[in-house]
Amino acid sequence: MEALKHAAESIAATNQIGRVSAASAWVEAAVSTGRARDAAAALRHQAAVLAEEPLTRVDGRMALLAAAQTAASEAGYWTLRSRRRAPDTAVCVLEHSRAILLSSMVSGTDTGRLNELVRLGERGRQAVHDLLAAQRNVAEQVRLHLTRTGTGNHGAGESTAAHEFPQLLRARGGLWRAEQSAVRLLRTDPDNHSSTLGTIRDAASHGAMVYLASAAHTGYAVVVPVSGRTRTVLLPDLQAERMTQTPDTGEPNSNAESELHELRQALQPLVEEFRRGPLAAGLAACPLLTLVAVGTLSFLPLHAALLLELPALQGVRYAPNARLLRHAASRRPGDLAVLPMSFALVRTAPGFPDLVRGRTLAATYGAGPSPDDESASGDQLAATLHQSGIVHLHCHGRADCLDALDSALFGRDRAVSVREVLAHGGVRARLVVLMACEGHTVDRRLPDEVLGLPGTLVQSGAAAVVAAQWRVREQAAALVLRMFYDNIRAGHCGPTALAGAQRSLRNATARELNTRYGNTYYRCAPAIGGPPDQKPFASPEHWAAFAYTGL
Repeated sequence: MEALKHAAESIAATNQIGRVSAASAWVEAAVSTGRARDAAAALRHQAAVLAEEPLTRVDGRMALLAAAQTAASEAGYWTLRSRRRAPDTAVCVLEHSRAILLSSMVSGTDTGRLNELVRLGERGRQAVHDLLAAQRNVAEQVRLHLTRTGTGNHGAGESTAAHEFPQLLRARGGLWRAEQSAVRLLRTDPDNHSSTLGTIRDAASHGAMVYLASAAHTGYAVVVPVSGRTRTVLLPDLQAERMTQTPDTGEPNSNAESELHELRQALQPLVEEFRRGPLAAGLAACPLLTLVAVGTLSFLPLHAALLLELPALQGVRYAPNARLLRHAASRRPGDLAVLPMSFALVRTAPGFPDLVRGRTLAATYGAGPSPDDESASGDQLAATLHQSGIVHLHCHGRADCLDALDSALFGRDRAVSVREVLAHGGVRARLVVLMACEGHTVDRRLPDEVLGLPGTLVQSGAAAVVAAQWRVREQAAALVLRMFYDNIRAGHCGPTALAGAQRSLRNATARELNTRYGNTYYRCAPAIGGPPDQKPFASPEHWAAFAYTGL
């Protein structure tokens, strides 16, 4: 065992392929012993190796991202079994595994960490200088690479080889080395995660951070409350093997109602902690939760299950990681209630009256409806993303499973990729609302949050994104968003506004909806029919899909 450990650690600076292989050998041997401490150490090392690898290796990076998610989940589980301060260490392992690829390219400077370094004296100031220089170099090389490769999407069979942009790879490697030097200065020993835990606790200042992972032996949640110690809750029904057999909610053959019921059952241990356990007081004082879901758990409507089980819960938001929330908060985004709104509407099918409700939304909130024959072009979509305030996009979208930067939204004439948006300064909107197909979906074979449009857009500059986890009927989607905007104008924060809209639509009768919105809201479609006291949108397939990602 010691020989395998030494081999895995000594090869770190020389051979990337050998490093991955050596880490895997150490993990296999350590787990086979059944000793939690040995397994935890080996898996933490493997998670770190896999997290670094995509920064310097482009071919096969998405497979490595998926492997990094699995390794992080396992490392967290074995850490919980092995250490006295296990919850704090486990949550840091999970935090470090999130948003690996895009964070290295487009995330901003963590001012809190820079201040900590400066306080360390001359060595810390030099580390700040090196870190900022490395970040500027990466940003410049990304800009040059985007200029060289153009802004269009790659063909279906194409991929970008590492040798095509060695300067960018070297820049990423330089940034990684600067990051590691800063980490070593901020830690008094290898197991001290105070800097990372501080970032997580900062993000938890507006509601508990709940990290959810699925390991081979069991699923589990690690909760960082607003105050008090980090807590662990085991969730046996979220075990990894069960998760791989779970169908995507909202697929043609899925039953959203039964799947949400099963998810509610699986989350019962966590729900009980928030109902009557040690976490109940924290939820009562601050009724907002932030979910960081690892791997395949990203596919599940966790927010909907928790909203149903916890009436005291006022809102749920997802986050790629705590670092990104901290960075978004540092930009001091304005109050949603007073921000201007911009709309871009694209006809998604010839002759289909799907722009009517989009135009009605635009007119209701002061943006003015588009002419009847107008559908936004790709240039108009891109321009709208550069607007400040709240941006509403009514169009088709696609999450690219091969390259997250090729995820795109579709105008009437062309696609607008995230790569193009980044090349022209990134997203400037405070909140992006996607009334789009595939708005929140990712490729199930490669489970990492950066593959979805919300995570990608947040990484690219948006403070928050609202999008659907599955295809929702346009009438239901329009009603959810109408109620969402009404709640925002009433002064609610984003997650609370969305949760309130979803609960309202679920409980509203046909009479109430027709009375409130009138036939003018359904100009090209009949008003809601059926018995007046029926709740036409009670099924979760209508109200549960929309999720809030970001600040």
